[in-house]
Amino acid sequence: MLPSTRNNKFLNTGKEAYTLNYKKIYVAIIDNRKINFAPGYTESHHILPKCMGGSDDSDNIVRLTAREHYVCHWLLWKIHRSPQLAHAFWSMARVGSGQHRNVTSAMYARAKDAHVEAMCV
Repeated sequence: MLPSTRNNKFLNTGKEAYTLNYKKIYVAIIDNRKINFAPGYTESHHILPKCMGGSDDSDNIVRLTAREHYVCHWLLWKIHRSPQLAHAFWSMARVGSGQHRNVTSAMYARAKDAHVEAMCV
């Protein structure tokens, strides 16, 4: 059985075992959207987050679908586990005035747990 690591998680589906590489998934989403523009509604995303030294330069911004944007913030938190990225992930799950988001209870709980963990650091 493969061990869990910080950036990888062992997943057993009963038939096969997989190792999730969060960084690889994140890079794949970003690289895809650099060359394949998303149809419909999109959101701007800092490839290297500003809290990690990223800038507002156009080469550090990519347009993602709302779902991809949410997933990318989850992946960044899973990869780096910083308080700033936990807050960004939590912010994606909150709904403010004029916003409409459909967040599952499981993802809401993960975001809330990340936020609480970051606040206790």
